[in-house]
Amino acid sequence: MVYGLEEAEENTINQLQTVTETINEMSRSYRKKEEIVEDKKQDFIDALGKRIDKLRENVLYDDIKDEENGLIDSIYEELEETEKLTKDKIIQLLEDRNEYILGFDDFDTNLKIEKEIEEMVKAINETYKVCILNNMWRQRLNQSKSAMRSQLDRSIKSNIRRCRNAS
Repeated sequence: MVYGLEEAEENTINQLQTVTETINEMSRSYRKKEEIVEDKKQDFIDALGKRIDKLRENVLYDDIKDEENGLIDSIYEELEETEKLTKDKIIQLLEDRNEYILGFDDFDTNLKIEKEIEEMVKAINETYKVCILNNMWRQRLNQSKSAMRSQLDRSIKSNIRRCRNAS
């Protein structure tokens, strides 16, 4: 009879160790995912690049798409400060780089350029809002993962204590 009790205890210990290993692996995977910190600015730049691909004919497309000219950095800084870009502000940012959108004598051409600028500003603002929301959800997810990790760590410690006490 004692032999059967020892065998049952040994099976319980093995099961607890298996559960502990599984929980420990889950905890490690949550840690790995949590350690990956995404750069908000790069997320914005990437999302904007995809968003404006359909605006290739836009007068601002080349300037916005060129990450090395510094315009996108200035736009991002403006968005971080004010949360909204205006047509006047983007024109000012271009002028700060000695880049100018020249007016034409033709009314229709001026109207087309103005419309294109407004289109680009709208795309920039909408992309920024989406990125802010995505980042907010990412933070909430990370908080949930952190809470899960803490719970898993406590469970592991509890299971280890049970295994030691059962031995």
